[in-house]
Amino acid sequence: MPPACQIGALTIGPAPAVVGVVSRADTLAALRGEAPRCDIVEWRADLIGPMLDAALESDPAPLRPRLLTVRCAREGGRWSGSEEERIARYEMLLPFVQAVDVEIESDAFSPVAAAARAADRRVVASFHDYAATPDAGRLRALIKRGVDLGADIVKLAVWTYVEEDVRRLEDLFLDPLPVPLAAMGMGPLGAASRTRLAAAGSCLVYGYLDESTAPGQLAAGEWVDRLLETLPAYRAAHSHA
Repeated sequence: MPPACQIGALTIGPAPAVVGVVSRADTLAALRGEAPRCDIVEWRADLIGPMLDAALESDPAPLRPRLLTVRCAREGGRWSGSEEERIARYEMLLPFVQAVDVEIESDAFSPVAAAARAADRRVVASFHDYAATPDAGRLRALIKRGVDLGADIVKLAVWTYVEEDVRRLEDLFLDPLPVPLAAMGMGPLGAASRTRLAAAGSCLVYGYLDESTAPGQLAAGEWVDRLLETLPAYRAAHSHA
């Protein structure tokens, strides 16, 4: 079992944490002063846009740990600026979050990760493939790259068509892992894969707080209910109203 890490006051591992994804500015207003049914709130800054800045002025104290993502278009996001501008966006928002998610293979990874470490923030090194589940060698190479780059968590989100795809992801948890791993499917077997991978050891389960941002993603509250029902480790580690 990999060592646990902290995102804010939340321990990641051995039980999974539910990430509630925010993609719209009006959701930020609705969440003000409330604790949503998730364990971590992800700000998709590439989707929310400049309205995120206004929210910072009125609600600076998080009720859940915050994960910042400015996803590039190459891996399914909507960031349309340059990499230099994206790095600057991460750095500007870094004081308001407890962790950042940046793509393992992007030019932004090293400078964003360095800024996050200097600010004592955690780093999620992510990879997204909307076409297929890569072969086992490629998946393990991505994990190694994330670890070698100093990530606190590695995240793999890939397209799952058939049972073999899901099994390939499950098999990753049979290896010794030096950091927590979040693995999830998208597409036809997306929702089913996330339930199985949470049971296998995936440290993060993603759901939405306003609208789905990936094929196979369910509402965050639904994931909370599923994990409370099916996963004893989650029941033992989490308490939700």
